[in-house]
Amino acid sequence: MSSMEKTSAHKRFLSLTQFAIILAPVTFFFDAAVVYRGRINLSVYMVTILLFILNAGLLMMIILSLRDFCTYRNNRKFYIAEDQRTNGRSSKKQILSYLPVTVVAGVFSILAALQFTSVPRYDGGLYYDALITATENFTFAPDSLVSSFTFFTHSMQGTSLLIGTGEMLFPRQAVGVYGVTLLLTIIAIFCLYKIFGWIFPDKSAWLKAAGTGVFAFCPYLLGLFSHINPDYFTLMFFVILIYAFAEELDYLAAFLSLLLIFSKETGILFAASFLIPAILIRTGNVEGGTILQS
Repeated sequence: MSSMEKTSAHKRFLSLTQFAIILAPVTFFFDAAVVYRGRINLSVYMVTILLFILNAGLLMMIILSLRDFCTYRNNRKFYIAEDQRTNGRSSKKQILSYLPVTVVAGVFSILAALQFTSVPRYDGGLYYDALITATENFTFAPDSLVSSFTFFTHSMQGTSLLIGTGEMLFPRQAVGVYGVTLLLTIIAIFCLYKIFGWIFPDKSAWLKAAGTGVFAFCPYLLGLFSHINPDYFTLMFFVILIYAFAEELDYLAAFLSLLLIFSKETGILFAASFLIPAILIRTGNVEGGTILQS
């Protein structure tokens, strides 16, 4: 992680950005539900209040986050100059270090886009049919969110919060679900590349990108992209969770833990197996590098 000193404005920026990221999928889900089910839902008093709180809260978080970012950016030149003297790396070189993983993400996006016309089959088709039924039966009530998005005894509220938005925006086309899946996968690819950078700081960017490519192009990932399955999303959430925790984005890590747990029952095993020892290491002030290296 960067050795750049974090100002109070920067810390507030990170906190507010985390809250904005957490609010965004929830807000988009309910907004998409209104678009999907029609404006008649706006006549329900509680639905209108809920939508106002979510959208106003998200907008406020974004505005406050941008304000603190501008404050932080005013002092950023000094920190960049100090970082260059300490590490000998310019900001241009740091940006170029992401070129290899961008190539990986780009190739994956092209190969994934070729699957956008595919129809989910086998158990993937069953999950997609269940998602269609759930979005059609969703009534904005909390119990509806819990009951409708439990598929085949699996609590998939975490996954449905994301792919449900895509389905309601593009009903019965699967392309909306694929679009959300692609976005989530690209985020996971960049997070994994960053994790490799912490574990292997002396390795070249292309070598770390090659390791990320092994993850991205393995049959389990690329081959199951259009095969809607909770296991796929569990893996994506787990990778992003590791990144968020290691970057000390604790609010975001807590939210990702919930998404992970409510994607499939096995998600709690993934979350617990990482978070319990990681929290013990952090609170125990273990020396010797990053959490992952420790």
